[in-house]
Amino acid sequence: MKIERGQALLSSISLMSLVAAVVMIGAMRDRGLPGRAAARGRSPIGGPLRRDLPPAFEANRGQADARVRFLSRGAGGTLYLTEDESILVLHGARAGGECGTDRAGIARVRLLGENPAPKIVALDELPGRSNYFTGNDPRRWHTAVPRYGRVRYEDVYPGVDLVYHGSAGRIEYDLVVAPGADADRIRIGFEGSGPARIDERGNIVLPVGEGEVVQHAPRAYQVAGDALRLVPVRYRLRGRDAVGLDVDRDLYDPSRPLVIDPVLSFSTYFGGGYGETAQAVSVDGAGEIVVAGFTQSVDFPVAHAYQPNHKGSVTAPREEAYISKFTPDGSALVYSTYLGGTDDDLVGGVAVDRDGSAYVTGLTLSTDFPVVNAYQPALRTGITSVDAFVSKLSPDGATLVYSTYLGGTSSERAFGIAVDDAGSATVAGDTYSRDFPVANAVQPAFAGAEDAFITRLSPAGNTLVFSTYLGGAFDDVASGVAVDPAGNVYVAGRAYGPGFPLVHPLRFAPPPKATGQVIQQGFVAKLDPTGRSILYSTFLGDALAYGVAADAAGNAYIAGGAANVYGTPDVPLRNPIQPFLAGSANVMVTKIDPAGSAFVYSTWLGGGGSDWASAIAVDSAGQAYVTGSARSADFPLVRSLQPGPAPGREPDAFLAKLGPGGDVLVYSTCLGGGRWDDGRGIAVDGDGNAVLVGATSSADFPTARPFQAALNGSGDAFVAEIADDAPAPEPPPLPAGGRVEEGDAAVHRVGNWYTSGSSTHSGGSTIFSSDTAARLVFTFRGTGVRWIGMQDEWSGIARLSLDGVPAGTIDTYASPSREQAAVYAIDGLAYEPHTLVIEVTGTSGSASAGPWIWIDAFDVTGSGPGPTPTPTPTPTPTPTPTPVTGRVEESDPAVSTSGTWYANDQDRHSGGTAILTMETGARATLTFDGTGVTWIGYRDEWSGIAYVYLDGVFARTVDTFASPARYQDPLFSITGLAPGMHTLAIEATGTSGGASSAAWIWVDAFDVTN
Repeated sequence: MKIERGQALLSSISLMSLVAAVVMIGAMRDRGLPGRAAARGRSPIGGPLRRDLPPAFEANRGQADARVRFLSRGAGGTLYLTEDESILVLHGARAGGECGTDRAGIARVRLLGENPAPKIVALDELPGRSNYFTGNDPRRWHTAVPRYGRVRYEDVYPGVDLVYHGSAGRIEYDLVVAPGADADRIRIGFEGSGPARIDERGNIVLPVGEGEVVQHAPRAYQVAGDALRLVPVRYRLRGRDAVGLDVDRDLYDPSRPLVIDPVLSFSTYFGGGYGETAQAVSVDGAGEIVVAGFTQSVDFPVAHAYQPNHKGSVTAPREEAYISKFTPDGSALVYSTYLGGTDDDLVGGVAVDRDGSAYVTGLTLSTDFPVVNAYQPALRTGITSVDAFVSKLSPDGATLVYSTYLGGTSSERAFGIAVDDAGSATVAGDTYSRDFPVANAVQPAFAGAEDAFITRLSPAGNTLVFSTYLGGAFDDVASGVAVDPAGNVYVAGRAYGPGFPLVHPLRFAPPPKATGQVIQQGFVAKLDPTGRSILYSTFLGDALAYGVAADAAGNAYIAGGAANVYGTPDVPLRNPIQPFLAGSANVMVTKIDPAGSAFVYSTWLGGGGSDWASAIAVDSAGQAYVTGSARSADFPLVRSLQPGPAPGREPDAFLAKLGPGGDVLVYSTCLGGGRWDDGRGIAVDGDGNAVLVGATSSADFPTARPFQAALNGSGDAFVAEIADDAPAPEPPPLPAGGRVEEGDAAVHRVGNWYTSGSSTHSGGSTIFSSDTAARLVFTFRGTGVRWIGMQDEWSGIARLSLDGVPAGTIDTYASPSREQAAVYAIDGLAYEPHTLVIEVTGTSGSASAGPWIWIDAFDVTGSGPGPTPTPTPTPTPTPTPTPVTGRVEESDPAVSTSGTWYANDQDRHSGGTAILTMETGARATLTFDGTGVTWIGYRDEWSGIAYVYLDGVFARTVDTFASPARYQDPLFSITGLAPGMHTLAIEATGTSGGASSAAWIWVDAFDVTN
């Protein structure tokens, strides 16, 4: 299935109003098309099939008929732009630039009644030149022909320009209508082998021999402030072969841009008489779409199959793996084959290499699973009989290049696969086997009840390049894997804290809950190409990871979700689109820089229900594509193909595209029918088109020009493609200094808030709430922020978080009352975007008569690159071990810091200096060789709470408050460690006890014992 959107029309002149459409050429069964110009005009026509015409226009230097001004050549045809019309010549017709003769395979489209002599301007000259060496006479050769990205026809109607441009392999056009111009004058004339018509979906359909040329119906909206308004736009026949654009004048504001949304042009079920799931998808260099999943159907559609039959029993259906390759437009199968034995065989992931060969992995219970050139030729039996499998098919699907089991004597599941430029497949999953095959392993031994594994096979599939466990003392699962062009491996999944290998982590294991329960965490790890070294490994808080992708620069993209099972989840937030959990479970999307040293962005995405992500992909521009399932009726939608799921209904699949900075949604759409629909896999091709696969049980799943038009059985797979040419919108500017009122766009309200107007309030108004869990989210850029509010005898307690990390509670009670009071303040932040969340707890102190929380304004401070104090330089990442025993000062190379720390010189500190931090999540880590260690610090009335980790495992919460102050005070001590190297990490929580005035954490020295 393919989803194409109409062209988004933008103008460099902000008051322009815009109207446009995209022309797409449908699949051609025959190419006999005589054509003849019947009227003068100018043609807004696009090229055949979405990848056929290149996004370039050649100036005519004699290589075509003299009437041609510009031409664009592609695999499916050639588009000629003349002075008074444009002509599309499909392959199979003899054209040769002969524009005026009747030829089969020629379609003409033009603007009628326009300016007969508009100014034609070529724009955006491209690198490279075209050369034509025709015959043996150099005088007829045409060399160094320039190429352009756009061609503009100016004033085709008064106030209307026509612009041709290439995008994502297509030729598209914009009609730019200036304020006051009359869009009703626009008439588009079509000529093919029969009259143009408008079908039931509003598309223009032009017969071309036995085929059709289709121009999709536009759909439009305009943005006014923070409101999005749909503007009805449709094509209307204006005679036998003329079509106009009909814009609803009551809803169209000509002073604002008009944006054309995605349009459903291909949509298909895929399956047989029982049930199917499409689990994964990949796209090769030619744009062919490889889908993999599993089916119980004996009548599953097969074509040119390696294994044409389901090997399971008809009376007791088993799951059988399948791999199917579609043509780029989704209209036909290149091949489709079963792959499996007589027991269950389930797919976990699929990848394709540069030659178009498909690699598939999953799990099998079949003792007769097909094996060829196998590393492990047989299912290993033991406690259970479940192994992973890895198989490679030739580009045409007719040959199994290799196929092997992979596992030990317990059970294995493979959930993801990636292939590098050398043709080596890397597989990730989980294992319960102590004898899982390992080679060149960074972790050669099984560590817990269930470990993740990462295995790289040789290109021939019969040897291991490396294979390793990855896990700790509890259950650990690798859900996804990716490789970058350098061969580095990225693996993401879920783990419990104790013993899991962490290297330069951004997040440690959290402290246990009050019940003593250890909470499962998401993780991501990056291994070098040999598999022998972990470059970084970090937890992701309570957000579980299900998919991972990597870009060419080595950034990692992770998708998953988190639920409020144990209260509000603790997740990292950085530059979020949505800085709060809106329902019982929401999607999380995170990007980490190549060194693993920082979150580039990390955001929630979801509504008031339960929403989860299952997969993620990234394009060459760093835009992330996420899919999964959405149950929230208010799931955030941007340019969506359809509304979200109805309240209380089964989930829909969703697809969201995030801009490179992660702070804007390029689009976000649901896709589904009246029953259960789920997005399982996502891929993006070289043109930025997203391919989405999953499963549906909806008989009304949206279809258009489908390969399979109806649900066939209880449930089917689906395949969808969304093409989007719009650049990522710019994020709204953040307040960066000064007073910000509560009504500003940077202030987002959740729950019920009420407005109170008074001249005593900042800006003349304030808002207040007493509803438990009502939240206010303020996003700003600066080094500090102050919450300005009202405090009185009815004021209650608020819970605060900064950048997703709890920042404590505030009792806002005061008597007598205070107007425009500074309720909360924090300074010393890095100069970058931050998010402050204020949550109404619904509680109050004993003196208060109510739980009201008031928000009047915010004061943002700082306009430079950072706070005034000079942070302590970060020591080398590989600290020098300390002496066996004795005092280790905070300035010793064995002590490394992350975040912002400040030096303080006083004679009463050990060694005359100490370091301190007020930054949530800042850490100081000692690497030492000994059997015991003591943290020496400073405590006073401004000191806060710290988490202490030993060897990456949470050890204790320490409240460092004291009154009166204490210098060189032992804050934490532990003895009885095993001899050898250890790490002690101290993390500032940004919180404090009720008696403290702030949350400072001090590190003065360490005492190491042995």
